[in-house]
Amino acid sequence: MKTLTLDLPEQMAEELAEAEPEFIIQVLRAGLQKVRQVPELVTEHPYVTRVPGKRGGRPIIRGTGITVSLIARLYKAGDTVDEILESYPHLHPSWVHDAIGYYLDHQDEIEREIHESRVEYLAEQHNLTIAENGFVHFPEQSDPHGQQ
Repeated sequence: MKTLTLDLPEQMAEELAEAEPEFIIQVLRAGLQKVRQVPELVTEHPYVTRVPGKRGGRPIIRGTGITVSLIARLYKAGDTVDEILESYPHLHPSWVHDAIGYYLDHQDEIEREIHESRVEYLAEQHNLTIAENGFVHFPEQSDPHGQQ
């Protein structure tokens, strides 16, 4: 056994101090199992999935954080699968091919995602201005106390 020291809210620490050690271990085990079981939303493509809370629920290559839209942008720019693999050596060729296939099957969705991630779109949506030097300027906001 190993000893673990935690900083907990006072009420929680008091409740745990009164609990049986076996009960605490059971609760911790159950909690760890839940955390490890992130629900994956299956797609018709074996290497593409969606995970709520990961990359905004956008389609990603399973087991990675690489979005299909990233692979699609590279593919549209003329990168070959081999060139993509050079940039992302942890990926497998079949994964990249599947991401491209997903893009081709869901072009409207992925094109919208690509469009909505562009700086110009974000600037328009959030009333930002982009200076010639590339700096982003945020709109002035009122002071919460009524002062500017």
